[in-house]
Amino acid sequence: MTILIAAFLAVQTVAAPPSTFCIQQRCQAVNEIPGTVAPSDTVRDFVWISSDLKQIATGTIQAGANVVSLPAASQHHKLAPRLSDGSTRATLDFELRCQDLTWKWSVSRVPVPGVDLRHPGSGCTLLLKSNGYRSVERQLREVEVGNVFLQKMPILSGTVIDAKTAIPLRDARVYLPNGDSLAVTDRKGNFRAPVADVWPQFVRVAMAGYARRTVPLPKAVADTELSVRLSKGGSLTISLVPAVGQEEVGWEVRRLLPGPPGDELAHSGRLPGGQKEAVVDALEPGKYRVIVLGANPLQRIGKLVTLTDGGEAEAVMQISPSVLDVTVRYDDKPLAGATVRIHPEDSSWTSSVTTDSEGSVTEEVWQQGTYVATVTQRPLIPFWRETERIDGDKNRWSISVPNRRLLGHVMDDSSGQPIRDARIEVTMKNDDHSNYVTLRSGEDGRFELGAFPAGSYRLAVSKSGYQSSETSWITLDETATDQTPQVRLKAAGNRPVVVTNAFGAPVSAAVYVSTRNGTHLVGATDEDGRILLPVSPEDYGMVFVLPRSGSIGVARFNSLAQGADDILVRVPDGNASLEIVCETTSGAALTGVSVLIRIDGVQLPIPVWEGMINYQGLPMFSDGQGRLLLTHLPPGRYEIWPLDRQQLNAVTSGSPPPAPVNIAVTAGYQSAKIVFAAAKP
Repeated sequence: MTILIAAFLAVQTVAAPPSTFCIQQRCQAVNEIPGTVAPSDTVRDFVWISSDLKQIATGTIQAGANVVSLPAASQHHKLAPRLSDGSTRATLDFELRCQDLTWKWSVSRVPVPGVDLRHPGSGCTLLLKSNGYRSVERQLREVEVGNVFLQKMPILSGTVIDAKTAIPLRDARVYLPNGDSLAVTDRKGNFRAPVADVWPQFVRVAMAGYARRTVPLPKAVADTELSVRLSKGGSLTISLVPAVGQEEVGWEVRRLLPGPPGDELAHSGRLPGGQKEAVVDALEPGKYRVIVLGANPLQRIGKLVTLTDGGEAEAVMQISPSVLDVTVRYDDKPLAGATVRIHPEDSSWTSSVTTDSEGSVTEEVWQQGTYVATVTQRPLIPFWRETERIDGDKNRWSISVPNRRLLGHVMDDSSGQPIRDARIEVTMKNDDHSNYVTLRSGEDGRFELGAFPAGSYRLAVSKSGYQSSETSWITLDETATDQTPQVRLKAAGNRPVVVTNAFGAPVSAAVYVSTRNGTHLVGATDEDGRILLPVSPEDYGMVFVLPRSGSIGVARFNSLAQGADDILVRVPDGNASLEIVCETTSGAALTGVSVLIRIDGVQLPIPVWEGMINYQGLPMFSDGQGRLLLTHLPPGRYEIWPLDRQQLNAVTSGSPPPAPVNIAVTAGYQSAKIVFAAAKP
């Protein structure tokens, strides 16, 4: 028996697998490159692919010829197509374009050792495609092209069922926010599709006879599975109590959305004079703005309503006309041509008016209550915010914008020379509001922000070739006059950083640097996973990278005196999830708890943790059930502390206290619990 098997195996090793020969994309298996083919009246392209995929040759057969001639060996390129997730069982589609010549062919597996590609012609471009991966195009200029990675596209999948019967719904359509169709459910109600373009904030699921459903997506750009329940929807009645005679008015029902743009138009219509009611059916559950609109910009009345699944709601719109005179003065002079954006306190609607040559505007207002006005006239006034109560028949609103400026100067720290085109991000906090304004320094290094309100200010200044700098908080009261901060930037060493995943594929990620000067965001890597780190030659510290798909990569770097190699950051798979349950000793859920985290002995700085919240979508606080679900984490040893100022100082010190949660996080789902005792009086 053993001898027979050995003989059989020996025979198998002798028979070499066939190579592939294609003419005009019609392919057949061959034992060797054919020397002749049947002649044709037209020019034909051909592709020969060796059985081991190590060699591919393209060429042409002239009209009337029957001889196959491979291109000269000097016209070749060595490249290694790769899939970013390390997969090798996938079909790769090639398209080679050399001026007016084009060849197309496919291989059924990834050529792991790489390919030696020969072709005629010059100025060639190679396009690589594979289902579920982003296509890549390369100009073939050098012999050694190297690795060419196709990045995996995130897969959006899920099931759509009837909300009452739980029966799977076939032929339900999944739409992207721009209205493009993404997928259609099969007979089991399932759908699955790669997301090729920008990761959407939400998708819409629609089917005849059901209310459309808007489903928010997580921020992490990674494979996501949804469970969608469609119902017949709810009903909304708009009841108008008019005091405007028989004139026609319009109405809008706008669904509130998470993040920008904030809402979308769900339904609209018009009520003829004398008609007082409009009914909208088949609305999906959620929060809505209901707005009644007249012909003029402030003839508005709005109301926020919440509609439950299958429920009914009514929006009673009581119109109370009054006259509003708005006057805007700047430096105690009338401000002509200023834009005044006005909305009620609940932001149920927003409209804008423009001041005349006397700095005034008069309009009829339909809704009484507290209003917010924001005045802008760039570049003089980026914004000025005030509130006012509007009630009664006649209202006057006088807005006085102070002539108060922020006049800054950006300079080189060593030479004192001005730095032009520096980016200045101004964070402003006044009362319970925060605003952000971005400025640029001029040729003389100066920048200006006009008419800023009292409050606290912080400037973050950056410029390519320099280390970023951030000022401390500056607090100004109503009596403050012009401010003239000076920011000095130190020249940077621009250390190269290369970010890859576990398979060596380049990773697009946000990059933070942490040195003795603090932690700040540097920017994002390019398509090759590279970025220059603006640090001084003597600086040392750590680099943190946050891909949109989740996980986190960490690398230490030394000063240039100890080595000038590229800083390589390899990001592990974010295939772990950790749910933290926060509760009291009595078992009650504790909401609003935030945490500090250390992974494998590395403390995550606060700016990095904030980046994971804002960039990757991790929760900031425990929810109503006292839960913090942290997804797309890298495996490792996790130490977790509840976040408060006392704990922050202790944890970031050299000797942190023992962590309430100390857990080895592996691939998959894990949970941990933090129990809080009542504070002693």
